[in-house]
Amino acid sequence: MLTDNNDGIHRYLDSVNQIILNLDIAGIITSVNRMGMEFIGMERSEIKGRPFFINFIPEDKGPDAASAFESFINDDSIPMLYYKSPLINQTGESYPILWLYTKDRDKTGNLRSIQCYGEIRDEMNGSPAVLVNSDLPYQNLFRYVPLLVCRFMSDGGITFVNDYFLSFFRMERENILNSNFFWIIDDKNWRSMEEQFHLLNRNNAWSRYEQDIRCSSGKRKWLRWTNQIIAFNEKGMAVEYQAIGEDITLRKHDEEKLKKAYEKLKRTRDKLVQSEKLAGMGKLAACVAHDIRNPLQVVIGMSELIKDDLEGSRHERDISTLCEAGLRINDIVNNLNMYSRDKKRNVISRVDLNQVILKSLDSTRLTSDFSDVNIDMDLDKIPNVNANEGELLQVFINIIKNSIDAMDGTGNITIRSTRTNGKVEVEVTDTGKGFAPREAASVFEPFYTTKKHGKGTGLGLYIVKQIVDSYGGIIIADSIPGKGTTFKISFPDILG
Repeated sequence: MLTDNNDGIHRYLDSVNQIILNLDIAGIITSVNRMGMEFIGMERSEIKGRPFFINFIPEDKGPDAASAFESFINDDSIPMLYYKSPLINQTGESYPILWLYTKDRDKTGNLRSIQCYGEIRDEMNGSPAVLVNSDLPYQNLFRYVPLLVCRFMSDGGITFVNDYFLSFFRMERENILNSNFFWIIDDKNWRSMEEQFHLLNRNNAWSRYEQDIRCSSGKRKWLRWTNQIIAFNEKGMAVEYQAIGEDITLRKHDEEKLKKAYEKLKRTRDKLVQSEKLAGMGKLAACVAHDIRNPLQVVIGMSELIKDDLEGSRHERDISTLCEAGLRINDIVNNLNMYSRDKKRNVISRVDLNQVILKSLDSTRLTSDFSDVNIDMDLDKIPNVNANEGELLQVFINIIKNSIDAMDGTGNITIRSTRTNGKVEVEVTDTGKGFAPREAASVFEPFYTTKKHGKGTGLGLYIVKQIVDSYGGIIIADSIPGKGTTFKISFPDILG
């Protein structure tokens, strides 16, 4: 783990008051921590790349130390080795060191490097090479580092945890030893976590994953675990594991903040794109209004005259279709003209909403088929509102047309007006197809339409909302898929 590609572990082990080296399988130093640099008296760049047993072990001890190292590498049954050997520094001084060698494997199980943890000892008695009989150096190494360190057997029985692990889970050491690691970490989903460890084998000896857990305090925490098999039995089966956890809660919170900031930026960008579209539409509308409106009025007018002349003939239906198409084009021109008109408010007066609703129905009948649509009216006596009558006509014509289209020309439309809570309110309810609740806000966005391709511009309801908003009103859509939609419009009551 002590590699230049693992900055987090590197920073942690730099804070440990122990000599820590990383050797490749040839005994070449690939990394060293702060304590090691200070003891040897050289910079990291000067130490890396040097043969450890030649440059930093006394000449008379080097061959034996290198031989023990080679035996340790070649014996897969030994996960750790304690070795007593002196270490010499840059000035040639020699100090007794108790070394703990551990194996670091890659994801396929191949031996990648040897991690060497050294403690300075006052004396060097006894055999230089000792198999793992005492965990004291291991415990000393990980006791104070801000990582959750736990060793446990294949059945989950814990054999060692460091102080940070105990503090994190608010547990006492005597209560945790021989407890089940998986139950402590995740009492609800422990079986799935256990399976993750049991997937490890000699060819896939370590894994890393992130986990969201609930601590004893009730707070949610994110941990990133590095899991490794550290002991095999004679049959090559894993018998002991090591799990090292890093608290990444703050990082996860930062990622969530970044995600929200990105989503906000995306929404802002989408609005900017819409604004650019609308600005372009405004320029287009100015051209349309100037170049198309006048000849279009001639086409509509002449079509109406021809329709009167052909009443009762076999061409009456064809010319009626032509008239309706011309009127639809005129509606589109009116919608586009909203973008290019002078921003000065049209003439505002006190408008009778009930009369506007009736006029809207009459206007809509000229361009839409009402033969199979039943209109129910429930109009209360309500006060007038301050607005431009033409704009309010456009509001209700658009809404009524949308209702007819949503019902495919067949169904019921109910229109109610009332005065309540200082508001003048109108509801238009249809029995059409409706739409999903998540689309309720989107239907008022520009260029958004639920109609079939070629049946709508996606501008009608957007313009409706712009008009309603400009008079301090509110419009919302409440819909149930398959049952219908209600548009609720409210304006300030000028009489209070």
